[in-house]
Amino acid sequence: MTAALVAIAGPPLAALTVACASGAPGAPAGPTAAPTAAPTAAPTAALTKAELRPVLKAVVPALAACVDADAPAGVVELALTITSDAGGTTIAVDDVLVTGPLAAAPRFRGCAATALATAPAPRLDRPGRATIRYPVTFDPRPPDNRDAAQVDAADRAAAAGRWAEARAHAEAGLTRTSLDGPHRRRLIELAGVAACALGDRAAAAHYQALAAPAAEAAIAAACAR
Repeated sequence: MTAALVAIAGPPLAALTVACASGAPGAPAGPTAAPTAAPTAAPTAALTKAELRPVLKAVVPALAACVDADAPAGVVELALTITSDAGGTTIAVDDVLVTGPLAAAPRFRGCAATALATAPAPRLDRPGRATIRYPVTFDPRPPDNRDAAQVDAADRAAAAGRWAEARAHAEAGLTRTSLDGPHRRRLIELAGVAACALGDRAAAAHYQALAAPAAEAAIAAACAR
């Protein structure tokens, strides 16, 4: 049995890559051609979070191999660069940030990076690239929302315009592995909107990167006011 994994989504890890394109063999030697200018690389279009959903759905479950039934709980934030090209889908693991008791597990970060790098990633419909942050929680027990009061308190404070209080409750709630995906997504949105209201653009950008598309738009709108 493995610990429950809920996908929401130390020193930097070396980038790890999966599904690299294979190179063609070199052509036989021939007459020397006149030098030509190197072709200009076509710009890489940005992939959207919606387009990346099937990739994350395919590779994130591989992290379950890095924990077992008695593993300590923790919140994990994955920093990934995902590229789609003619050779397939490439995932570079830029960092694996771990908070909570799981951070003390000596092998987890390296195991997580390797698991993501070796998990088969599906091809996407078009070329492009995106650098994203993706949150995941681990807990020996399935989420039961026993700490949902943190979400309610953050919601009430935000509705009353008490942004520092709303942010404090949201950030406290995000440390709780008992909350399921919908609750965590709401907390990310509330933390991001509160950070905008408080003028903390760096924190707002961080939560915007973690947010689901609808919540990402809400945070952007709050920062634009």
